[in-house]
Amino acid sequence: MSTSSISRRLSRWVAALAYSDLPSEVLDRARGVTLQGVSSCLLGHDFPETMQAIRLVEEEELGCGGTTTALVDGRRFTRAGAAFINSEMMFAGGKWDAFRMVVHPSCAVRSWLPRQRAAPAASS
Repeated sequence: MSTSSISRRLSRWVAALAYSDLPSEVLDRARGVTLQGVSSCLLGHDFPETMQAIRLVEEEELGCGGTTTALVDGRRFTRAGAAFINSEMMFAGGKWDAFRMVVHPSCAVRSWLPRQRAAPAASS
C-alpha cells in the first residue's frame, strides 16, 4: 500500500495522462465548458462585480509585476490575482455550471431518492 496522499497519487495520474488517453465525450465536455467560461467572461467583463474585483487586485498587488493575463481586460496580474478576476468575471457572466444540462443532477437525485426509499422491496 502506498504511503502517498490521495491528492499526490491523483496528481501523478493526471500528470501522466496524454491527450489521446481521454475519451471523445470527455474532450467534448471540456471544450464546451471552456467555451462556456469564455462566453461568461465576455458577458461579465463590464459588470460592477468584475470592476470591483479588478480594483481589489490592483490595490493588493500594487507594485507587483504580474505575468498572468486577466481575460478580456488584458492587463497582467499575479497568477492568484488574475485567477480571482477571471473567476469573478465568469461568475458575473452568469453561465456557471449548466453546459448541456436541462436540470442540475442534484435535483434529479433529490426527486428520485425519496421514491426509492418509499417503494416496497420486490419479493422473489
